[in-house]
Amino acid sequence: MENSAAAASASDGSLRAVAELQVPFDEFRIVLVRQIKELTADRPAAQSTAWYLLKYLRRIHAKVVVSTSPREVDSTIRGLLRFYLDAVDKGSDLETRCKEVLRYHRRSLRLQRRN
Repeated sequence: MENSAAAASASDGSLRAVAELQVPFDEFRIVLVRQIKELTADRPAAQSTAWYLLKYLRRIHAKVVVSTSPREVDSTIRGLLRFYLDAVDKGSDLETRCKEVLRYHRRSLRLQRRN
């Protein structure tokens, strides 16, 4: 009886750790979807910086949908980071959007490493 209680407790602990791990990644997903919806609502002109940002965010979203870890989207995040550094104007709304997505991704990575 004690062994089953210990096993259940260990199982609960590992489930809790997985749930805690998923929360920051889920927050990252929510921020990403919100940014996509807001940019889509603005209907950016083709070939504009906002249009390209939307393409990058959609590419990240396609990876995030099938991923269970923030580490799995690192390559697409690096693409967004390169785009942000090369094409986004400092102090613009697009800079704020990029920084928010990157911040939430870094946060989910950091919390994953702790566990």
